Amino acid sequence: MQTSVSPSPKTRRRPSRPAAPATTSAAPAAARSQARITCDPQVVKTALKRVHRGVDFLKVNYWISWESPDFLQIMKFMKGNLQDTEDQQVACFRSKGLEWNLQRTGTNKFSYILKAGDVTLLFSPREPKGNMPNFRVEIGSLTSQTQLFQTLNDIKHWLERHEAEFLKERVAEVHLAADFIGVDIKTLDVENQEKWIHRSHLFNPHYEHKKLTGVSIGKGDFALRIYDKVVELKRFENKQQVFRDLWQVQTFDEHPVTRVEYQLRRPVLKQFNHLEFCNGVDTVKQLLFSLRALWKYCTTDWCRFSALVVDRANKNQQRAFNSEFWEIVSCVAWSGLEKLRREKPIKHKDIDSLRKQVRGICMSIAAFFVHDPEQIDEIVSLSQAHIERDLRDLYENRPDFIRRMDKKRNEVLLDTVPF
Repeated sequence: MQTSVSPSPKTRRRPSRPAAPATTSAAPAAARSQARITCDPQVVKTALKRVHRGVDFLKVNYWISWESPDFLQIMKFMKGNLQDTEDQQVACFRSKGLEWNLQRTGTNKFSYILKAGDVTLLFSPREPKGNMPNFRVEIGSLTSQTQLFQTLNDIKHWLERHEAEFLKERVAEVHLAADFIGVDIKTLDVENQEKWIHRSHLFNPHYEHKKLTGVSIGKGDFALRIYDKVVELKRFENKQQVFRDLWQVQTFDEHPVTRVEYQLRRPVLKQFNHLEFCNGVDTVKQLLFSLRALWKYCTTDWCRFSALVVDRANKNQQRAFNSEFWEIVSCVAWSGLEKLRREKPIKHKDIDSLRKQVRGICMSIAAFFVHDPEQIDEIVSLSQAHIERDLRDLYENRPDFIRRMDKKRNEVLLDTVPF
């Protein structure tokens, strides 16, 4: 998706200049896809041609129930036959012109895996209870960039025809990416750590043959990667045609392209809330309406790249002006809400105090049976045995156990309430 960008007066950290009018507010999608970037004269010197932005990867967990076991039984039967051969996969289903291949092996959480292109479906025969999903969808770069939401809807409708009922949905991971066509990463000085202001403790530049190819900040639940997209595409010929069309160029390497990509996972997504809209980004619909706010938080609050080395000695980080490039990055136009609040859970009980209480109780229990206080192995073993037996006895009444565990969790971790 092409987008036009002009620096917003609200986000500028340097003396303001008259900004060119934005072109995306009311233009139809086809017109926006043809629009070139609008920017002030200083930014034109970066040789920026266009900006393409989009979701580059999506992982969604579902809890589903089956009115009929036929679908799972077909996969079980086919997987059994497949494992009697040396093949790695076998065509199992067809839907919307896609041929889903059943994989020879599953994972430790999902027994059956279906693949079609860069889309992966993972199934488990377990019941849709608790915090563990029994179905997962993973959509890779090519499909995410071209027909993400259509693919998700097609998969859901296909499974519903096989008598699946969708009970709950949770976005597990999303990658938000913006490609800056015409910008060479080697001219930006992004490998200079002293120009970055960010909330992560990890910063890594990456080189190939002594040439900068990218930098990464953070990892896992929250991470930023800035890299040379053309260099990456040279290793993936199957992607070159798609991105050539998305970028509207004759060849994928016609211009240098710098990608800015954020990775957000479930532990972070559930911390964003809106008073009227959501308490955590849970569903795909909520994600769709949160893209603008998430990008704004990522590029302004979580990290930013300054024009000059940051004066940390005098604690003047907040006074640092954004670089010209980062002004454009932070103003990339996404859809959805303008702002979300990120609020981390507050611990209302001290785990060290709780462990201290448990130690005292275990010692009291062991004192009934162990007469020699130096027999630490026997004391530990006896304590473990009693606690395990009691917990398993409670778990025999599973609904009551889950209710009590949820209550305990609410006592320990309570999300802050925005007033």
